Amino acid sequence: MDNYQQFMAAYNAINKLLIKLYNLDPKSTFGNAIYASKKHNRVISYYFDELQQFLELRNVLVHKTMHDQKEYVLAQPTDEVVKRITNIYNTLLQPKTIGTLFQKKVVCFDATSTLADVLHAIKRNKHSQFPIFENNQLIGLLTENGITNWLADHVDDDVFVLSKTSIKEVVLVEENKDDYIIVKDTMSVYDAESLFYERFKTNNKVLTLIISTKDKPTSSNQLVGIVTAWDLPDLRRSL
Repeated sequence: MDNYQQFMAAYNAINKLLIKLYNLDPKSTFGNAIYASKKHNRVISYYFDELQQFLELRNVLVHKTMHDQKEYVLAQPTDEVVKRITNIYNTLLQPKTIGTLFQKKVVCFDATSTLADVLHAIKRNKHSQFPIFENNQLIGLLTENGITNWLADHVDDDVFVLSKTSIKEVVLVEENKDDYIIVKDTMSVYDAESLFYERFKTNNKVLTLIISTKDKPTSSNQLVGIVTAWDLPDLRRSL
């Protein structure tokens, strides 16, 4: 196939896929399909401007004569254009998942563990965020900042023993303990990126995504990764 044929194959495939996914009128045009689906599909919303350009390009490439209603190709798309629209179609079919790109060991603690245990983990693993479980339920996220704030609040205490201070005492006063969202490992990177954007736009706060194999994890072995604001550059490069 030449470039025009490849371009039109991907163009029509996107149109048909959106009609099927969102139960649109079978006669929906490409323009109608992308407009109707952009609120529901993060891939479409992310590439929406580019898809509009493809719509305009298609109209420029094809000319229909008045006397015989035949279509004539006036030009050929570039290799880069063909590659871009084909990649968008493939992404719609199988977007990259956050679990695949950001899978890593998650260090968790039980609420009965001690602050000394966490500090040893920080020293050993250089991790900075720790999901905390209690009675098979995730109750919060403990951060280095939270630990620092807790220590600062208790600096004037006559005595406090790190090995006898439970994590629950610390996490209960952690100001960012609820600034996380549990997401399934199958979530697309486009949906994940939008969560960061929406949270920052809404309350100007940072967000942590805890990646889990379950909607409601009950143990540490169900957590398979963590994505923080520091990972945003890597996340955006993967889009």
